Amino acid sequence: MIFNKLFATSVCLSFTLLQALNLDEMLKQEFIEPTSTCNIDYKDIVDYGDLPVWCNEALLMNEYESKVTAIMDNFYFSYRKILAKHINVKDKNKIDVMVKNMLAKQGECQEMANNIELPDGANPIIPFFGLTSCLQDEYGKSFYELSSFIYDNPKYKYIFDEIFSTNPKEYYEFMKSNSNSEFLLKNILEKAAKDNLIDKTGKLIKSYK
Repeated sequence: MIFNKLFATSVCLSFTLLQALNLDEMLKQEFIEPTSTCNIDYKDIVDYGDLPVWCNEALLMNEYESKVTAIMDNFYFSYRKILAKHINVKDKNKIDVMVKNMLAKQGECQEMANNIELPDGANPIIPFFGLTSCLQDEYGKSFYELSSFIYDNPKYKYIFDEIFSTNPKEYYEFMKSNSNSEFLLKNILEKAAKDNLIDKTGKLIKSYK
């Protein structure tokens, strides 16, 4: 009986490990569609469902970084969507302000890239390497801000715990210790992929309807 239980546990664990993603595998996909719509001018803010988003032009510039940015975009907006479903209207307005501030900061990233003057003969794609780094950094900062807001609030901490159900305390401590790192969200994605918390596009699997 004990052997059967151990065997069943071993099979389940092996299956989980086989199913686990990693970021490198996710980036091998030919195309990753972001949540943000890209058929508008980047300066425009539109309603995407109940969430204002803007077009991330950097998604078209560099294959590797565009995919990383698209995965971050999907993770970030699926995260925000879950939070919005489980907090009261007053606090939902607060996180919407955080999201809009992030979008405004990303707009500044775009403006900065547009204003870079390149010497004659320089590769025109150069400004966009800095742009993708800037965009990804803003996703990470805003993710940290949103996470701190719910984790530090006794009413909402359970949401964070359910999203990062494999080990919420470890995720929170990892997030806190990497809060000043430009690679914060990329590292979170690596961990979430291994823990089977996201799909191959970066979206959180659990939606908590």
